[in-house]
Amino acid sequence: MSIEGNTYKQGSMIADRYIVAELIGQGSLSDVYRCIDVSTQKMVCLKMSNIIEGGKRISNEYKILSLCDIAGVPKVYDLFEYEGNMVFSMEYIEGNTLKCLLDEKRICFDIALRVIGGVTEIITKLHKNDPCILYLDVKPENIIVNKDEVYLIDYGAAVILNEAEEYVRENEVIYGTRGFAAPEQYEKDMGPVIGKRTDIYGIGALLEKMLSYYKNDKSMTGRKHILRECERITKNCKRRVYSRRYADAGEVKSEIINLLNY
Repeated sequence: MSIEGNTYKQGSMIADRYIVAELIGQGSLSDVYRCIDVSTQKMVCLKMSNIIEGGKRISNEYKILSLCDIAGVPKVYDLFEYEGNMVFSMEYIEGNTLKCLLDEKRICFDIALRVIGGVTEIITKLHKNDPCILYLDVKPENIIVNKDEVYLIDYGAAVILNEAEEYVRENEVIYGTRGFAAPEQYEKDMGPVIGKRTDIYGIGALLEKMLSYYKNDKSMTGRKHILRECERITKNCKRRVYSRRYADAGEVKSEIINLLNY
């Protein structure tokens, strides 16, 4: 069983309904399997806690995903317990991660920038959702590109924003991934409050990472002005002081659209 540190093998049956096709992701709190739902004959994903402490996060992620109906956000189906694991089933999304496309040089600058524009649009809609949702883990591994469609996956770090437009993180809990997460997500001296501008920092970190793949690319010869504009947007997103960042993800989206029209 996964809860004991072992993974379910290909062909295993889970909950008398899901046949495991393959393990497609592993984290510190959960595993993700691509499965066939025998009741529908469709491919789905199962996200399953792999330690007891992961059950709470699995339940929270399911709740958050069930509260929004947004293009580019995976749809969820069922939440259940199986052999000591909390599990939920969700839409299986085909495609490649942005990280894979960048690492293998299979995406040009303009398309990569368009993908980030799509991610920013999803985050804008998450922030406008009722209730507002903070994503908190923007990084290339969590973005799937399928032809012209962009998806933002893995809501394990996401939280629901309260009416005061701020979220007080729990002591010692780190939200997001270092290198992409805003300082207030993990540094004690920044205080416990995170908000919409925390996600804006993440967008800036994502844009900065994308730029690192193209700064010395010959295809960017003669386009230094666009790189400079991207660096300006990155700087304004990633300001260490929370209040000095862009106030709204929609504003960042507009800036990126303007770059695409250069």
